[in-house]
Amino acid sequence: MSLPVARVDPLTTARSLRGPFDYQRPEGVGVGALLEVPFGRQTLLGVVTGLAEASEHELVAPRRV
Repeated sequence: MSLPVARVDPLTTARSLRGPFDYQRPEGVGVGALLEVPFGRQTLLGVVTGLAEASEHELVAPRRV
């Protein structure tokens, strides 16, 4: 079973990040939504920049919408 995917660009000043990154898409979340997502050892605020039906990566859920 594939989960709906939210493509998220973390809001950070780090220039070395190559996003967007795939996360599980919570019900009702669309492009432009803000999510708190686990990113390494920290939690970052990110914006949903795209949606997909599947991902080649193992997805984790955002911490908060």
